[in-house]
Amino acid sequence: TPGSPPLPASSRGTGTTLGSPPVLPSQGIASFGPDDPGMRTSMGQSFAALPDLPGMNEDPLPPATAQPAALPDLPGMNEDPMPPATAQPAALPDLPGMNEDTMPPATAQPAAIPFVLELGLGDGKESRLTLNPGKYVLGRGQACNIVVADSFVSTRHAELIVTDSSVEIIDLKSSNHTYVDDVQISQPTRLTVGARLRFGPKATAVLR
Repeated sequence: TPGSPPLPASSRGTGTTLGSPPVLPSQGIASFGPDDPGMRTSMGQSFAALPDLPGMNEDPLPPATAQPAALPDLPGMNEDPMPPATAQPAALPDLPGMNEDTMPPATAQPAAIPFVLELGLGDGKESRLTLNPGKYVLGRGQACNIVVADSFVSTRHAELIVTDSSVEIIDLKSSNHTYVDDVQISQPTRLTVGARLRFGPKATAVLR
């Protein structure tokens, strides 16, 4: 090269040409060529394989999708401790008289026995009159419910008020008065069975 100092003679005697790539010995290191068999040998040489150890290549954590081992079924383990809400209690056994009505049915009341008025008509004659509930006017007038043919009896002499359980007598301001067991009455008077009535001095009656 112009301007460069000449190389020493020793350098010229080595046989090395200036500007040529160095040639390395074939042993030890492969050449730089990518297709050199020596490079492929050196680069492709594998390290010695390590021996397999138990559990070395196993995953220390189980996969996320792994399910835990099922527990064994134990008696009563999966049974519902509470009965369903719709379960009905067991029916109680029928006991004698359990479903019978403790109160006896109301017994029918016997029909009331009507009162009877025995009228003395004179000369030993009598007339029996059944008194059903209601009002009865006694007197000499033909419009009365109980007609007494006696001149001493007023046209409307007395009134009887009858119910199923009682009889009451009222004097209707008669001329000769009304008597109960020989006592003259001026107010409504309740009669008892067997009471003796008198209308004026002669006409009589007995309540039965």
